[in-house]
Amino acid sequence: MVACRPTRGDGQHLASDPRGDRSLVGMLNPRENRRLRVLIVDDYPIARRMFTTGLAGYGVDTCEAGDAAEAIAVAAEQSPDVVVLDLFLAGSSGLEVSRELRARKGSESVVIIALSGHASDDYRERAADAGCDLYLVKPCTTDQLVEAIEAILPARTAA
Repeated sequence: MVACRPTRGDGQHLASDPRGDRSLVGMLNPRENRRLRVLIVDDYPIARRMFTTGLAGYGVDTCEAGDAAEAIAVAAEQSPDVVVLDLFLAGSSGLEVSRELRARKGSESVVIIALSGHASDDYRERAADAGCDLYLVKPCTTDQLVEAIEAILPARTAA
């Protein structure tokens, strides 16, 4: 069983959080009685750790996956609200992961944010065609990721 790790049990912001007044926790329907859950999919453990650590300051629960098969399994088990998906995984494609997630029942409210080092319109279009909601170019900071989630999540969960 793969479990999401609470990034900070008390929901408080970390001292390193430059915007201590911001919290992604309140973005979910309070009736769900849980914090925002983000799945980080990247084949580089350091990249996953950077986002996991950074999101801790915002009261977010995180799950991690290092490849496509693990991403599909963790998403099925943990039902994340947001999937941050590297498009170029070792031996597989993040585009296939996005297509697989979108094909599943109940995936309409899941936000999929593609991450890639490629900034061309071709890659952006391919990501959109595969079901990604947003495309961020690497390098991407945690603050940029949080801003993207804040911009897209309310519209997605209201649908």
